[in-house]
Amino acid sequence: AAATRPETAVLALRWFLGNAKVRKKVILYNVVLKLLRKKRHWSETEALWAEMLRDGVQPDNATFSTVISCARACGLHSKAVEWFDKMPEFGCSPDMLTYSAVIDAYGRSGNSEAALRLYDRARAEKWQLDPVICSTVIKVHSTSGNFDGALNVFEEMKATGVKPNLVVYNTMLDAMGRALRPWVVKTIHREMVDQ
Repeated sequence: AAATRPETAVLALRWFLGNAKVRKKVILYNVVLKLLRKKRHWSETEALWAEMLRDGVQPDNATFSTVISCARACGLHSKAVEWFDKMPEFGCSPDMLTYSAVIDAYGRSGNSEAALRLYDRARAEKWQLDPVICSTVIKVHSTSGNFDGALNVFEEMKATGVKPNLVVYNTMLDAMGRALRPWVVKTIHREMVDQ
């Protein structure tokens, strides 16, 4: 239990950084940042980031993905987007996990246009879609009343080989129920049962 306490982890990190020969310090920082994300400690995450930079450690994609998902887990969607925007200045490019987290953050913050632009960018760059992104984009379309857009994402997802999970199915059922399309709801329900 003590090992999962953020204070203990930060102290252990500082001990290792001061007493052990570590080739890639960023890995140690990433481990502690993941713990802070798990515990939803945003202020400590920002403080550790600042300490990492003072120590001359260059963040990598895993660092950004962790910080972005921490902001999202803490309900700080605008912070998640802010950190996403910082990636290029550190020479980092978003990967699928990062796209997923930021699309979700845009969607949850009500910025559906930005979520859809980023989704289109991810598709244009031929990133493999995943159920989290698809569910978020379906929800964004549904919330804005674009039920055809929601259905298109669902069909595109299946056509590209991404298997819908329970969250995707429930999001689609909600969208098509709101769209008053019982025949689609029935088809989706049948598909869920056949899985």
